[in-house]
Amino acid sequence: MNNIEKGIVGEQEVINIIKKAIKLNQIQARIYNNVILEFPSMYGDNGYLTTELDHIIVTDYFVYIIETKNEHYMKCSYKDEQWKLMSNEEVSNPLIQNRLHKNIFCSELGVDRKKVMTIECLLKCDDMQLTTQYPNDYVCTRKNLLNVLCLLLRTKYNEKVDSNLNIKIKKYEDNSKNKADKHKEMLKTTEKIEKWTKTHEGHYNFTRTDISICPKCGARLVFRPYKGKDYSRGNVRKTQQYLIGCLNFAKESCDFHKCYSKKRGTGFDEIIVTSLEHRLGWIGLEEKVETILDQYERQKIIIAKLRENTESQNTIIEKQKLEISNLNKKNNEACEIIKKIQNQFTHFLGPFYLKK
Repeated sequence: MNNIEKGIVGEQEVINIIKKAIKLNQIQARIYNNVILEFPSMYGDNGYLTTELDHIIVTDYFVYIIETKNEHYMKCSYKDEQWKLMSNEEVSNPLIQNRLHKNIFCSELGVDRKKVMTIECLLKCDDMQLTTQYPNDYVCTRKNLLNVLCLLLRTKYNEKVDSNLNIKIKKYEDNSKNKADKHKEMLKTTEKIEKWTKTHEGHYNFTRTDISICPKCGARLVFRPYKGKDYSRGNVRKTQQYLIGCLNFAKESCDFHKCYSKKRGTGFDEIIVTSLEHRLGWIGLEEKVETILDQYERQKIIIAKLRENTESQNTIIEKQKLEISNLNKKNNEACEIIKKIQNQFTHFLGPFYLKK
């Protein structure tokens, strides 16, 4: 089974679990799958890029975006940009990937971020830490996905989701089938650019939602392929490389461009970018919503501490019982010695005894 087939099988399994959770909770909810969204980006040749959301659940109060991974991971630190599969292949961190999905979803559909929760389902992983570095974000496995969903879906809020949101998402879902092939092509190109422009420290120069403005004409800057000289193998030859150029190159012949210096390995230092967070005023920490799942996990911690304290107290009590038992034993031994001594003497007068 190849990666695509494994992905399809994993996504179908998650869809079945979602349906079961909705049925168990007896709530009204809509499910959307493989929704492709378009957003402004330096990585798209026309200034736009696409991303695919595996599953979207819309209830009366919240939106849940789920990223499904049906892979075995060898290295998966929550804060690393790249995770490593058992095959030694490096892939995108699904937490960072789904965070990007959420930001794009909220910006393109005009949804408040606190109304959107993200879930990364790692089907082939063992126990994982539930909460992450991001607010309203949860990691689960095949073992606990149903419980996590049931508790999250029960969470209510003082404001309901916009009633028109389902109509908007449905349109995106219907149009996604025609965009699937183009999306895969753009994804491959983007990954090539990211790989080519990585710094020596292994970090990406830009995020996929970054945009940059041409200092000459004010149009957007985008990555463009070109044939550059490659000196790495001794013989000079031309290979496909990438530069940042102006979108108005064809229309107004704006020739502004910057090439990436592989020797320096520091990226496009002169390029000034604006992040999605700054463009939308998302400065500071995102508001954390208290869910029933959070309350349940907090109660679990309290119960675990109480159990630990109880066990500790029981240990102390057992130790004290043992000490009392030892003292009683020593007391009995002392009493026996006193009796033996008393049997050897007879009372004479006052404090005086005579040996028998």
